Amino acid sequence: MVQDPCAAEAFYRISIYALENIGHPAAAVTLQRLPARLPLLVLWGEDDKFVESSNAAGIEQACAAKQQPCEVELIPNASHCAHDDNPALVTQQLADFLTRLACEPVG
Repeated sequence: MVQDPCAAEAFYRISIYALENIGHPAAAVTLQRLPARLPLLVLWGEDDKFVESSNAAGIEQACAAKQQPCEVELIPNASHCAHDDNPALVTQQLADFLTRLACEPVG
């Protein structure tokens, strides 16, 4: 599998954005800075009490506007830290996403 050269930069930018905007996130703004060809997977805890689920719709709309591949998956029985609450499903979702990426042409 070929790693997109922008992957590390995307992770960094999203992490910094999240740290700077705790309490008032709007990830759609960050998406405008990412390369349109960079596929995204957003795993959202279905019971998240910290970040409103309307942000997921904003992410999907921002991706659609720039024709960026984007998948938003709700993780049942999970709150804000879905990876802690439902690690098996989060791991499976990530593995499935990465497998699909490996099958798609890069660039």
